[in-house]
Parts: sequence; C-alpha cells; structure tokens
Amino acid sequence: MIVSLRGTLEWKGTDQVFISMGGVSVQVFVPSSSVETLGPAGAKVHLHTFLYFKNDVIAMYGFATPEERGLFQIFLGITGIGPKLALSLLSSLKPEQIIAAAAANNASYLGRVPGLGEKKAARLILELKSELEKGRLSIPVLQTGQPDSDITGALTALGYTLAEINQAVGSIPGTSDLTPEEKVKLALQYLSSR
Repeated sequence: MIVSLRGTLEWKGTDQVFISMGGVSVQVFVPSSSVETLGPAGAKVHLHTFLYFKNDVIAMYGFATPEERGLFQIFLGITGIGPKLALSLLSSLKPEQIIAAAAANNASYLGRVPGLGEKKAARLILELKSELEKGRLSIPVLQTGQPDSDITGALTALGYTLAEINQAVGSIPGTSDLTPEEKVKLALQYLSSR
C-alpha cells in the first residue's frame, strides 16, 4: 500500500494535482482545502495517500494529514458514501468540525455538505461515534461541542456554500465577547471583501 507521496507539484486543479516523482507523474485527487496549502507549481509537496481499488477503478487520494486520510477511509466504509462524496466532506468541513458535529448529533449541519443529506449524515454520525468510542480517532473534538450553528444557518440562508462559510467563520476572532449577530456581521464583511 502506498501511504504517502513526496515530489514536485506539476499542476493543480480544484480537486486534483499532478505530482512528479523520479520521472513519473501521479494524478492524486485531494480535498480542495488541501489544494490551497500546496503552494505553486514547482513546490516540493508531501501528501498522505490512500490507493483506492474498486471493480475497474484505481485512483490515488491525497491528504494534508494522516487524520484526514483516516476519516476518508472511515467514510468509504459507510454505505452510500463513495470517494467523491468522502472528498466533498473533507473539502467542505475541517476534520474537527466533522467530529464535533458527530459528537453533538448535528446531522443537519453535516447534511448541508453537497450530496450528503441528513439520512447519510445520520449514518455517518453513528459510524464516527463508534470510532470515537473505540478510541480509533485521534482528532480532538472542538471545545464547544457544537459548530457555530447560528452563523452557519444565517449564512446558508443567504446562499453561501459550506466552504465559504467555513472560511468566514475561521476569519472571526476567537473572543467569546461577540454576540452571534456580531459574528454574522464579521463573517459577511469577510465574504464581501473577497
């Protein structure tokens, strides 16, 4: 099994990259959040990988951390979640947000990921809770136990995608003095400045 790749970034798209290693170029599908961290073409990169085999499909998937790779593998073990949807989950949400939503039984939050829906999200939560109980997940749960649901709900109602919402929420200072309304205002300022 190939568990990581080190090489030179030749090209990057929205959900895939080409990595050159010793005269061979490898196509690797990656979450969009990982694409952003790789740097420009010509940069040296390191990805934690998973080689996927099913029927006549062979594909390489790459991740910034071993935890993301582990979550991807858990997702693939859930009925109705294939590699494309698993990648969409990791592109839309940080691993910590996924774990926090599972710990809080927040299927509606996870269900906003394109293609997931609340029914698959509920299955995902059951599987992740089982993994947490067994101690197989090493990702820390967010201290709040609940993602910024007020902000997420308001921005979703305004038509923003989960990826945009996550970037906006990440830009808000970590002070507890802010009201939900102030947080939404700061998030909207961030989104309008992009």
